[in-house]
Amino acid sequence: MLNIQARHLFYYIIFLFFTIDISAHDIGAESSKDLWRKLWEDQISWMRSAMVAKIDDSVGEKVYKERLMKNSSDMNQELLGSYGEECAKLSSLISEHLEIADEVFKYVEARDIRALYYNYSIWHNNAQDIAQAMNRLNPNFWPTNDAEGMWKELLEALLAEATAHEKGNFQEEVAAHDLVHNKALEIADFFSSGITQQFPRSLE
Repeated sequence: MLNIQARHLFYYIIFLFFTIDISAHDIGAESSKDLWRKLWEDQISWMRSAMVAKIDDSVGEKVYKERLMKNSSDMNQELLGSYGEECAKLSSLISEHLEIADEVFKYVEARDIRALYYNYSIWHNNAQDIAQAMNRLNPNFWPTNDAEGMWKELLEALLAEATAHEKGNFQEEVAAHDLVHNKALEIADFFSSGITQQFPRSLE
């Protein structure tokens, strides 16, 4: 009986030995996916906290915004690991995305339609710039049109969430936040899959 168990263990070790490269790649790819999803879930979580605090005039707004801005630094660290200093432009644009969001939420709270339209247009242009910066870093796996579409859909969902909260339409707010979450995960997977396809050997 012992010999049979030993033989099974031997075959299992042989199996692991010959599949180790594939397994390492799968684990690396999965880890990258989880990491980017965590970064994006953090971002939308702290963006929501900052948005609600601004609209409700909460004393916690400054703390929430500081934590939100840390998220862009965390993303930058991950991008640096793959792209080095070439990612500086993209990282800067992602930080701008968060800063512009703060202005958009401010004018949602003020119900200043003219200023809201102006800042949303800036936000929209920033999304285009982000998509182009992503494509320059990874032209094969981060197509500009795909990236731009995802970012713009995220902006629309974020604006819908903020507007619903300001108006007290809580059912609409919940639906909008669910959409924000889905869009954020879509972008997260776009980031991770693009990086793992562009640099597959870095995961071995």
